[in-house]
Amino acid sequence: WTPVVLLSVGFGVGIALAVRPSSTLVATFRALMVLYLPAAAAGIYLHLKSNVEFELEMRPSMEGLELARESLQGAMPALAPGTMAYLGLLGLIVCLRHPAAGPNTDGLTTH
Repeated sequence: WTPVVLLSVGFGVGIALAVRPSSTLVATFRALMVLYLPAAAAGIYLHLKSNVEFELEMRPSMEGLELARESLQGAMPALAPGTMAYLGLLGLIVCLRHPAAGPNTDGLTTH
């Protein structure tokens, strides 16, 4: 349920940020986007682990590249949770120099 909750909350905060931008909403949105990254990594791990277990249950002697290929192509889309990482990075880019964040809160200097 973690990705569903994160995506729902992120969508809500994103809409609120678009309608009424504030520094608090920018900070909240940034924090959520940072949480997307470990959620993506955990999702990839769990999907891949599930596929490996399934493949080994079907054919216990499978190993190496064959096991890796079959696990990546398994019933659980092993790389699909990586989309959360893309969304998190995109959200962080959106907030990088957001006008509501205040002056120079991104650590970058302007010349």
